Amino acid sequence: MAMRLEELRERIARTKVDRRGYRLYSKELRRDLKAYVVERVKQGADFKESAGELGMAVPTVQNWFKNQVPGLEESEQEMGFRPVELVGEEPAADESPGERGAPAPVAGPRLVMPNGIRLEGLSLTELAALLKELGRC
Repeated sequence: MAMRLEELRERIARTKVDRRGYRLYSKELRRDLKAYVVERVKQGADFKESAGELGMAVPTVQNWFKNQVPGLEESEQEMGFRPVELVGEEPAADESPGERGAPAPVAGPRLVMPNGIRLEGLSLTELAALLKELGRC
């Protein structure tokens, strides 16, 4: 991986820069850089760490993956699925979830957006209308 990283850095250094100072990455180099970032994300790195290793600006790398999660299959990207990990323990049989300080779960549909915003307590119809309206933004 170190050899590949050095090769990518050299290729970045050889890229042309436009009059505004932005690098003009070829499709091939961009593909290879994205593959490197995907590989690093699978190993537990984030965009900041990956961009730093490559000597690139974090926003450049983030823009290449806009609305995507590196490492997910294309079909998963289109469907909006993201990997999740459930943590915590199940409440005891004689204990309700709200007794340990956590709010009791809300019945009905619940939407948790990628930025962490949670929508609870709406009907399915209301959620659908909200998502339709947000899609117009």
